[in-house]
Amino acid sequence: MTGSKTKVVLANTAASNSRTGGLLGWNQATKTTITDCHVLEGSSVENSNAGSNVGGFIGFADNKDLNTELNVTNCSAKATVTATNSANVSGLIGSVGYEGTVVNITNSFAECEIKCNKNYSGGLVGKVAVGTVNITKSHYIGTQSGRAGAGGLVGGAEGGDVVIKQSYASGTLTTIESGNQGGLLGLLNANALLTMENCWSDVAMSTPTNQQHAGGLVGCANGKAVITNSYAKGDMT
Repeated sequence: MTGSKTKVVLANTAASNSRTGGLLGWNQATKTTITDCHVLEGSSVENSNAGSNVGGFIGFADNKDLNTELNVTNCSAKATVTATNSANVSGLIGSVGYEGTVVNITNSFAECEIKCNKNYSGGLVGKVAVGTVNITKSHYIGTQSGRAGAGGLVGGAEGGDVVIKQSYASGTLTTIESGNQGGLLGLLNANALLTMENCWSDVAMSTPTNQQHAGGLVGCANGKAVITNSYAKGDMT
């Protein structure tokens, strides 16, 4: 898919377990390349269903047992993303879910308001369950609210390999309860690997009184993290 521009007003009313995206709901292909495609300013993507995955650009990135390769290059989303009962919410890609998947996000951005009251919300990717996600020369700018596992670029990595290079997040991030909030990555679980190089966060974070873990770059790192030449300067309250 090349050179598409779309203004979206989308409200998904399925009962549950739906995938909602401003450009693509569920990528089930073995190899998908999306270049120079944009969800335009003024768009809205809404899903109020339990067990769903919601993204301003793509709801769900991959399919089981396909070793999916998804390439997103020179793309953007400018939308209000609202998920009142859904986890795995993002301005760009809601969730990466299967072993063998490789997602490459390059020269792309989300400038979104993200409103989520469940776990895992991120500026570019909500949740990485397994697989490999490479984020290069990309950014998020906006206002985000979430719960456990909220990050300026990636909400949470339960497993897999997350590589973030020459990328940044800016704006505000507020969590309503629970923990693991970071300027770039909220939660890195024990089975996940993070490599971060030449990145920065200017995200102002506000946490409730019972918040457990919050950090300028990473909220909580249980897995292996290698962070090089990166910085945070956002206020933390």
